[in-house]
Amino acid sequence: MTLGERIRKVRKDLGLTQQEFAGRIGTTANVLTNYETGRRNPSASAFNNICKTFNISEEWLRIEDGEVFLPTPETSIDQLVKEFHLGDMEKQIILEFVQLDDKDRKGVIEYIRRLAQNRAFQGKKKSTQLSENAIEQEADKFAAMARAQFLAEKIQESPTSSVKESVGAKPA
Repeated sequence: MTLGERIRKVRKDLGLTQQEFAGRIGTTANVLTNYETGRRNPSASAFNNICKTFNISEEWLRIEDGEVFLPTPETSIDQLVKEFHLGDMEKQIILEFVQLDDKDRKGVIEYIRRLAQNRAFQGKKKSTQLSENAIEQEADKFAAMARAQFLAEKIQESPTSSVKESVGAKPA
């Protein structure tokens, strides 16, 4: 299958028109037609946009090797839940956290820091009180661990869900 045929396959598997697909990757339907027919190859940035926007394996799109779709965030989160024996609420918290942008993640971390400070202020034992630096370090460690785990598993896992479920992931 040629690169153009693989692009067309992805678009059709996603149930998108050329106009819809092109709009999501920041180009026009005419340019997409040229990609699909092989009259033109996508630029490096267009190629990356296709992969990131639709959660497509770059290796599959380039040389048709491996799975079409990368694992969804839920797949990686499920692995974390299993490894750390987390409950449904903890899973939901992690899912919501990893889907936030950087500004909102920092806001959540600041909120947790303030909660911990209030708890300490309300007369909890000194041994349970954490300094602001310690809280910030713990929050940063947690965020870094969750991000590293998420990225590592997203790269390594093969998709276990259908094409439509893979599409349900938020675009990058």
